Amino acid sequence: MFPYFKKKKVVAFLVVTCIVPLSFNLYTRMSARTERQDVVHTLQRLEGPPAFQISDSRTHTYLLRERSSLKKSSATQEELRANTTIYDKRIPQEEDSDDVIQTTVSDQHNPTVVPSIDGLKTVGNDSVNWCPDRPPFLEGPLADMVKDITPAELEQLYPNLEKGGRLRPKICTPRQRLALIMPYRNRYPHLHIMLNNIIPILKRQQADVTFFVIEQALPGTFNRGALLNIGFLEAEKTASFDCYIFHDVDMIPLNDYNFYRCGDNPRHFAVAMNKFGFKMFYKSYFGAVVGFTKQQYLDVNGCSNIYFGWGGEDDDLLSRSLHKNYSVVRYDPKTARYDMIKHKRDQGNEENVLRKALHGDAIRRQDKEGLNTIKYKVNNIRMGQLYTWINVSLNMTEILQTAPEATLKIMANEMRKRKEKLKLQQQQGNNTIPH
Repeated sequence: MFPYFKKKKVVAFLVVTCIVPLSFNLYTRMSARTERQDVVHTLQRLEGPPAFQISDSRTHTYLLRERSSLKKSSATQEELRANTTIYDKRIPQEEDSDDVIQTTVSDQHNPTVVPSIDGLKTVGNDSVNWCPDRPPFLEGPLADMVKDITPAELEQLYPNLEKGGRLRPKICTPRQRLALIMPYRNRYPHLHIMLNNIIPILKRQQADVTFFVIEQALPGTFNRGALLNIGFLEAEKTASFDCYIFHDVDMIPLNDYNFYRCGDNPRHFAVAMNKFGFKMFYKSYFGAVVGFTKQQYLDVNGCSNIYFGWGGEDDDLLSRSLHKNYSVVRYDPKTARYDMIKHKRDQGNEENVLRKALHGDAIRRQDKEGLNTIKYKVNNIRMGQLYTWINVSLNMTEILQTAPEATLKIMANEMRKRKEKLKLQQQQGNNTIPH
């Protein structure tokens, strides 16, 4: 019956019976009849989304203009050559997230060699006092600092941070301006522990960086991919950035030779982390900390917005990058290593049981859904000393309305199969929820 559903009916079906709970435990506790009536009423008032709708006058035309006017040589460096690996240009099959696969990156690290940044843009003339490729005060491997710290204590430790959370050296001019974007919900202690670790690293790297916290308001299921898109667009309103680094708040870098810079290809920073024995989570892992130039993020059309809950948006972003003929750069695992702060899965960020089905459709919808279709509401912007904090609301129904109809049908069919499987298991006396 699903192939004959109209798009709005499919969206209503997904929101009410499938996506909202994101687990059948929650599904069984819902009053489906009431929710269905509310959602259908909402959809009846929708006339369909424009090609691009966000909280102000940013339009799809803007993105097209940016794509055509920016050249890849602008704001990028020569390919990161030292201690890196290039991920081959092919769309990977999704790995089992339970498998930990040894990284193929070389485990050799030469601390005397640092990535060249000769290809970066220059401003002004040759008389500019550029910061050196190799900053003079690097320390190499580091111990993490996991003690709780308050924002007030951080402000006292780092008084040179400028309003809005900008950190930059006074003695030289960095060749890139960075936006470090952190998707966020209910991780207040982790956020400030991470900042206490990363700020001194970026100071020694002589980086020009502005910190952005993108908080998704309650209620609703967490959507990391949408928050990355929002962070990119909102940061663009404040300044012209060369490099966008999307950084989970629970990731602590453990080596200051892991340079926070962008190059000619997207960068995966979090190659090795303690949770997985300092090995790659799986071969095609592209999560936790990644970096794109402005042009690269526009080219791939940002992240998909339809991954509600945990998992899938990072694999989708890798597929988008490879499909646009980019490679992925990684440092060796002795350099690109992180401690992940221990935590439990957050409420409202349950496992996304549709992630594999959505990833299978990633390339087909890439140009139709992503940065150019994100819809959100900005509730509040606070520019403090440590960061620019942006609180936003997401409407699941409105976001799903932006997905291609074929994608919605894939989602509906997948949920129908899962419900049938669950029903069969219950009949057999097995109440295990399928994964």
